[in-house]
Amino acid sequence: MVLDSSADSASAEARFIGLVGPLALMVAVISGGTLVGWLFGVHSLLAPLLGPKSMSPSTAMVCFITSNYLLHWHYFAKHVNMKLPRLLLGFFQIAVGCLVLMHYLHFNSPDLEQLLFPLQVSESSVGAQSRMSPTTAFSFVGLGLSMVYLHKRVRTVYIAQLILLFLISISMVCLIGYLFGEPRLYSVGDYMQMSFPASVCFLLLGLALLFARPTYTVSAIFANSRLGGYVARRLLPLSFLMAVLGGVMCVLGEKYKLWSWSQGSAAQAVFEATFSSCLVAAIAVSLNKIEREREELLRRKEKLAAQRDNFMAVLTHDLKNPLLGSEQVLTALVNGQVGHLNTEQNHVLELVKRSNHELIVMVQNLLSLYRYDRDVSVFEFNDVDLEVPVFEAVAGLKQLSSLRNIEIEVNVDQKIPKVRGDAAALCHVVANLLQNAIKFSPEVGAKIVIELLSKNDRVLVRVQDQGPGMADEEKNKLFTNFRQGQSGPFGSGTGLGLYLCYQIVQAHGGELSCESKLGRGSTFIIALPPVSSSGHS
Repeated sequence: MVLDSSADSASAEARFIGLVGPLALMVAVISGGTLVGWLFGVHSLLAPLLGPKSMSPSTAMVCFITSNYLLHWHYFAKHVNMKLPRLLLGFFQIAVGCLVLMHYLHFNSPDLEQLLFPLQVSESSVGAQSRMSPTTAFSFVGLGLSMVYLHKRVRTVYIAQLILLFLISISMVCLIGYLFGEPRLYSVGDYMQMSFPASVCFLLLGLALLFARPTYTVSAIFANSRLGGYVARRLLPLSFLMAVLGGVMCVLGEKYKLWSWSQGSAAQAVFEATFSSCLVAAIAVSLNKIEREREELLRRKEKLAAQRDNFMAVLTHDLKNPLLGSEQVLTALVNGQVGHLNTEQNHVLELVKRSNHELIVMVQNLLSLYRYDRDVSVFEFNDVDLEVPVFEAVAGLKQLSSLRNIEIEVNVDQKIPKVRGDAAALCHVVANLLQNAIKFSPEVGAKIVIELLSKNDRVLVRVQDQGPGMADEEKNKLFTNFRQGQSGPFGSGTGLGLYLCYQIVQAHGGELSCESKLGRGSTFIIALPPVSSSGHS
């Protein structure tokens, strides 16, 4: 079991959503049976399981409608916009609850029970009282508000779930009152008592609405597949059940003269302590198992990552060798070392040589990406004079620039401080920027200017070309992985070059930026801290 994987998280959320249908179905059975009992005079369906009161007909009707809405949403319209029916149902519940509360407060409001079920109200008998209690009416107002606020926005869902938690707490207090035989927990003074079936229905409806949005706020605490959600799903329900069972055991024992109240309380304490210890031990065993599985998974991932890195290194090395061999052969052919070629043949060979060189650059970028992007320790930091890697990069691309009739000009200020860095990596950055400048420069009369200067406590390397330039939207995506601008006359790349350059410059404590406008060329700027300010960090 892997708790932090997206697949397991989705499965936990799906399990919570899957509970909505069964919970709504239980409410439909309870309220539907009670409603049938009122409408057709089936007294056996109205006999209360606990307490002196059955669910009123109006309570059964509203609960039945709400449960059918949830059943329809869960089984038929889960991916359909049900906003309008949800709002209508919410306002209907609020209206029912407010009318009943106003009648209890002696406002000049109609008697809802008398309006909806006049026959049942006048003929109620066999211990079944036909009036909705004020606690039930208040719960309907809260349930309606939660239905109205239960939207996809996080803030409104948070309000709805807080209301639902409050309603669940009320129904649980009433249920505990029935289980312990304490009327003060399920009634308000001398007013009508909230029935046991109504308490069960509100508890089930509150849970169903909480589970309908398992990825949001309060529900996410239980629905997520991390360790916190795993512990919450197992610990909280069992802790509540343990307390209820212990209290019921204490009350029943005193009722049937098995023990006194003090003995029952002591037995309840022993029971809860024993149950808590066993529960904690069971969860600890499960967490240890999960931790071992996670460690094993991490070891497998590290092993696979190492194998992948080795595979990429071998692959790029094996690809680079034949490409370098063909590069030498093509260079000899272009230079006429194996015989004279006419103009057309020479032009074709130049195109082939360019494509071959582009493949070499791609392979080198892939190899460097797996070296630099994964482990900063591959850098060998020393005090570096930036003129050295700059001129090395220019010398390495001199032949390519001459093939395209592009002039490279290097301007160096006199007092350039040294930087702390890896000379080979910095040469790779300058060569990659210069390669891009050659790629996007026009072939006739093009000029690339490289400037090396010190400015604002930074050593700058500016690579300026005369290419087509870029729009602002394109510049914002330059230094991301597998992103590239428009293709130049020398072909397109993998989108790894600038990303790799950006990673290398950042590893040196510097910045890589671009200044460009459409039709005016581009200027890439490497800004590195000098040795005097960077020290040997």
